[in-house]
Amino acid sequence: SSIFEGVHETVMYVEIRDGLEKLSLGEVDIIAGAASSFTWDQKELRKGIAFSQPYFYHFLENTTSVATLALATRQDDPQWASFVYWIVSATYHAEERGLSQSSANQMPIVNAFGSSFKRMFRNAILTVGSYADMYNRNLISHIDRNGRNQINDDSGPQHYSYLF
Repeated sequence: SSIFEGVHETVMYVEIRDGLEKLSLGEVDIIAGAASSFTWDQKELRKGIAFSQPYFYHFLENTTSVATLALATRQDDPQWASFVYWIVSATYHAEERGLSQSSANQMPIVNAFGSSFKRMFRNAILTVGSYADMYNRNLISHIDRNGRNQINDDSGPQHYSYLF
């Protein structure tokens, strides 16, 4: 919705099966909730896919392994992948600064994607709020926010992006 100046009705949300395949075929532009951690035997699944930094961590059932969820885009569209990456980063930045939808105008103005998108961070936070706002709205009633799902306050784990 940051692309459409905060008018999130412009974006069509659909639930799909075989999301990574549809993404690689160009049938969808982005996938939310894509598993961004893979084992070596799954490396073909991620070929041609770019991931945002993970926005949610959880333990896999009956294991001590941690799974990560991220937004997935196509690698052959680096500008779109970069845009998505920075929008996710903006939600973390807003939380670190104590900003929410009502204070979105305090987010920085940028020209990274041209003057048409200078309000991209403000529009993103105005539309969905900070990472904390989204977590509290969608997950807190199901999963406590702790460990890696917290923003770094110098006392524990922090969000980080994987190098591929």
